[in-house]
Amino acid sequence: MRHAMFFYGMLLDPEQASMSTSDLVGPARIEGRTLALGTYADAPACREGTVHGAVWNVSDRMLERLDDIEGEGTLYHRVRDVAILADGSPVQCQLYEMTSRTREYTEDRPPTDHYVKMIRRGYEQFDLPISALEEALSQ
Repeated sequence: MRHAMFFYGMLLDPEQASMSTSDLVGPARIEGRTLALGTYADAPACREGTVHGAVWNVSDRMLERLDDIEGEGTLYHRVRDVAILADGSPVQCQLYEMTSRTREYTEDRPPTDHYVKMIRRGYEQFDLPISALEEALSQ
């Protein structure tokens, strides 16, 4: 089975997640969420906002691996949403959102320069608006 997954943080970085068994759907955005950067990236729901990223179709095995990387159920949990691809078409997907406990622990701690570089590489790889990343860093 394949799962549409939306990545917006370190998983965007081509050097971090080996996606060789996955299929890129394309760059995308999710409305009604925002990019929040503390120690780690988060995409919490909000009234107005957009989080940019990319959608991949991943296998069951890759999803298990990603769940391990993201600490699914402990640090993050998978939630469903609708991403809008560059051509305007919607795609049902899942993304990782921080648990409230993780958010409380990490929100006042800035990301490391190394972590920001990983996200920036992903933004550059998928031609996403760097201004959105810079705005999140300034918050």
